Amino acid sequence: MPESTFSYLQLWNNPISAMCFFAFGMSFISLWVRKTPWLWGSFLLIAYILAFEAKIANWISLIPVLILFFCHYFLSKDITRSARFLLFGSAVLVSLGLAFHFLPGFHNWKVIADLQLSPGAYPYNLWFNFDKPFIGIFALALAIPLISSRTQLLKVLKWTLPMSLAGILIMMGISLHFGLVKWDPKIPVFVFVWLIDNLIFACISEEAFFRGFVQREIYKWFGGTRLAGFGSIVTASVLFTLLHLIWIANLPFLCLVFVASLIYGTIYQVTQSIEASIFCHFSLNVIHFFFFSYPALQS
Repeated sequence: MPESTFSYLQLWNNPISAMCFFAFGMSFISLWVRKTPWLWGSFLLIAYILAFEAKIANWISLIPVLILFFCHYFLSKDITRSARFLLFGSAVLVSLGLAFHFLPGFHNWKVIADLQLSPGAYPYNLWFNFDKPFIGIFALALAIPLISSRTQLLKVLKWTLPMSLAGILIMMGISLHFGLVKWDPKIPVFVFVWLIDNLIFACISEEAFFRGFVQREIYKWFGGTRLAGFGSIVTASVLFTLLHLIWIANLPFLCLVFVASLIYGTIYQVTQSIEASIFCHFSLNVIHFFFFSYPALQS
């Protein structure tokens, strides 16, 4: 599918689907406005109603979503260690099922199909996934602390900016050295769609799950020691890398994904701020998208 065939009229011609994902996106964004279930929950309810209407989801999809909600709800309470272990394992299994699109009831919206975005690169597909974002929304809404003051933001930025810059330079250097990408500056016509999809439905939801939930829970479970921190980063990174098998099943690329995840996890561990790992993840993706082969060279 040549890039020239993409048009924003595709969104205009599917208004219910577009409004569905707008409402879902607002459910995420509203958490930084006011973290109350009346706000994020209302947007999420609207998104689900529109998803039913657009045939993006059906009633059976509610089963894993409700299981995941109740897992996160009870994990946010003071519960026994054995109950926490059971709920954590259940939440991880359901989340991975949603992230890998294994669970029934969802019919995600494919916006771009088999686009040759960069010379010699893998064909690119852009989806608005309705199942995958659930891996992050409940963790963000019910448990993960968010920045709530200017003082806190400045404190986090003091570490986030230099660590993110170093991480991006490392990633770009490794990618170029091993020929996974090459210099390819571009501004695709679908840039605004990509930015929204990548920030909200990829970076925020993924960082909420892998760093804010998996890494944080493992770190706390093993006593908050340095060894627990290292183990939690590696475990979350292994899961993060496995998720990218559905994007590009290429060993050198997956090794690079693992290194990127170690960087995101380290930034989160140092700052204890989910916004910090989101910033680094999204910044790296943006630089990759605009300036280098995307998603990766086939050779």
